[in-house]
Amino acid sequence: MPVEMAKKILYLLSAVVLIAAAGCVQLNPPEINHTGTDFSILSLQEVSAKSHFSINNNNPVGLHGSIEYELWINENQFSSGISSTIEVDANAQTSFTINSRIDIVKVFGTLLDLTKAVAEGKTSVPYQLKGKFKSDVLGIPVEAPVSASGEMPLPKPKLPEFNLKF
Repeated sequence: MPVEMAKKILYLLSAVVLIAAAGCVQLNPPEINHTGTDFSILSLQEVSAKSHFSINNNNPVGLHGSIEYELWINENQFSSGISSTIEVDANAQTSFTINSRIDIVKVFGTLLDLTKAVAEGKTSVPYQLKGKFKSDVLGIPVEAPVSASGEMPLPKPKLPEFNLKF
């Protein structure tokens, strides 16, 4: 039993040292940059958006966390969500993507409003993705802002083709 008791005491002392050290460690927020957004028009009503980011962690410990975000389209909040877990090693950089499916009719309210906007020559609407990366390392919370913005293309309706012969 003395060996088992010694192991327990060692684990307890290790935990106390880690907790004490955590109070001395200051973590910097990671740097997050938007590297681009790819849009795929799926149908007259739906668009897929893939917003790509890089995250640079300049801390001596790895970070793992997620992003709580809101998607704004045409100056109206469209949706919100939480990304999957993002992991970045100590003093390293990695990338991640936030995927969204956008119902264009919801953006405009009705199919008639969408059709009218396209008929008037509107080819895109402004979008903005904003949020926070949140991580907790050894009980120390780490947060960093996340943002992306630009223009989301609108689908172009295809008019029926007529073959008229005179």
